[in-house]
Formats: sequence, C-alpha cells, structure tokens
Amino acid sequence: MGRVNAFFVTLMVIISGALCQNDTCNEWTEWMDGESGGTLDPGSIGEFELIDQLRGPYGFCDEPTDIECALADDTNTPYNETGQVDLTCKLEQGFMCFHSQQSGDCFNYAIRLSCPQPCPTERSTTSAATIDVEDDVLISVAMVAVLITLAMN
Repeated sequence: MGRVNAFFVTLMVIISGALCQNDTCNEWTEWMDGESGGTLDPGSIGEFELIDQLRGPYGFCDEPTDIECALADDTNTPYNETGQVDLTCKLEQGFMCFHSQQSGDCFNYAIRLSCPQPCPTERSTTSAATIDVEDDVLISVAMVAVLITLAMN
C-alpha cells in the first residue's frame, strides 16, 4: 500500500441534484401527482399526469428540459418497469395510461420535470485528506479527477 499525504482532488459540486452544463443547470422538481390523496378517479378512462394541468398547483418552470414518469408510491418505480403496457411519458404532454389498454386499471403514477436554473458561481472545491490506497486505486482516482475537470471546461 502506498501512503498519500495531503492528496488533493478537485470535485464537481452538485448542489441539490443540479447538473450544470454551459452555465445552465437543470434541477428536478418534486414528484407531482394530480390525484388528491393518490386515489384514482373511479369514473375516469385512465391515469393522466398532464403538464398543463399540473402547472397551476405545482408552479414549475415554463420550459422543462426532461421528464421522468414513475409509480406514485414510495418506490418511484419507473413507468416502463411496472408491467403495464402502452404508457406514454412525453415532455410535450406528460404521462398517459388508458384503463382499456391494461388487464385491469392503470396504476397511480407521478411525474417530475427537469427545469433550467442559473448555475451556482462556485462549481468546484478542493479538499485534502490522508488516505491509504493501492497504486492502481490512486491512478483511478486521479483519472476521475482529470475527467471531472475536463468535463467542467
């Protein structure tokens, strides 16, 4: 094992889930579910989480850049891993599931959107530490630091 004293690594700081590119950051909204209490309307033709209908209650950005659709339970299982078929998850509309296309009723789903935000002015930090590492681990850590630095430029 090699001993490395005061090993400096530059790390990209990711603040509250924001991902920065070219001075624009994207931050995910909270999960949004249009049903009050998470109960589907028994008279509906399906499960819909439409962007236009969620905008008022949730007040998100005007021009989202990405969408994620998932079960509206604590697991947040992605919509395409639920076993239900013919589901639509599109940034232009939101989420759609029709009961008639399922073997039973649609599950309750939620969406979240990625919204552009101004990037924080401080995008990296340097920290010092004393660590014991194998030479190949040290090389791997150094390569990651270089790749992160290159990605930021």
